[in-house]
Amino acid sequence: MSVKFSFSAHNLKRGLAMTKLVKPTSGDFVVRFGTKGATFYSADKRRIALVNVIADSTSELENGWTSDEYCIPSAKMALFESNLDSVTFVLQENAMVIQASEGKQTRKATVKRRADSTRRSLIPAIRWGDLSLIDAGKFGKLLRVVGCSALVRETKTEEEMRVNQVHFHADSECASSNARFHASVANLDGMKLSLSIIGSDIPPIRSFCAKLEGRVGLFQDRNKLYVVDPQTDSALVMGRVAATQPDFSPPTDDFKIEMILSKEQLISGLDWALAALDGTQRLSCEVEGDGMKMSNNGEIFSMPVAFKSGSSFRADLPAKFLRTVVDHTDSDDVRVRFGHAQLPSIMEISDIGDLDVHVRHYLQVMRSR
Repeated sequence: MSVKFSFSAHNLKRGLAMTKLVKPTSGDFVVRFGTKGATFYSADKRRIALVNVIADSTSELENGWTSDEYCIPSAKMALFESNLDSVTFVLQENAMVIQASEGKQTRKATVKRRADSTRRSLIPAIRWGDLSLIDAGKFGKLLRVVGCSALVRETKTEEEMRVNQVHFHADSECASSNARFHASVANLDGMKLSLSIIGSDIPPIRSFCAKLEGRVGLFQDRNKLYVVDPQTDSALVMGRVAATQPDFSPPTDDFKIEMILSKEQLISGLDWALAALDGTQRLSCEVEGDGMKMSNNGEIFSMPVAFKSGSSFRADLPAKFLRTVVDHTDSDDVRVRFGHAQLPSIMEISDIGDLDVHVRHYLQVMRSR
């Protein structure tokens, strides 16, 4: 006897997009069916995606019924990438038939049942405890801005994973990261994580959160971080890598100089400077009165500023890292502070206004020539 499950294309494509956040080491995505719908699974060495998709209609089944597992090769996932209307899975004795409809067109493909002799692991039973629920959009925003100093794109080797991390601090409800020349701190009310994650884990977690409506559930144990969709009990599980979480103490507000700059004008000027500089990224910054000049063997660009405290400023800045930091702020204007009593070579760049995620970046200023 065959068993049939029908899914709306929207729900199925959303679930598969969440599953594909983890590229399976085996080259196959695994699916298993239950009375309410399907469970999709993929895993690599450190990460697991376990996604539940509710079916629009199913055959009449006994409570607790589950199917065999079926392996869908990565190449066959293209079956679900067009503008489909609905998808039906028909489970037969030794195979699964996929029927997709798009307008007046129909398409079919057959996938074999998972062989008993295969070495591929079964879909695991994943359990987590009481979830800490926070707004998914805000958590995704925090990960974006704190990823500024986590060197997301440069994190590939095991050694880099141990260094390029984001550290969460439950007592201060914030996350921090640091690179060689800059560091980032972001606060979010209600975030009670106390662990470290790898910089390269940020993109899949952000993508997972972007597909949720409302809140995301967070749970941690000694070995893993669980990012959960509380509506479907779908989860993205990240294995933790050994690291020593540094003592965290952000600089105090004891800055002598504070300025307000237009983010748009500053980014435009820095883009021009990066194109104009040759063989160096050093920019000499001089601020006097209500104007700022950036130069390197001659003026490159200028823009207006507004002092809140102090009246002049001079330092050499790394253009590339300054551009990266400014791009990871969210307000229309940015606050720049300098001249800290204990940290005279540190520049703080932060958002302005009452934002959901409060962001501060710290840049190591270069020695003036």
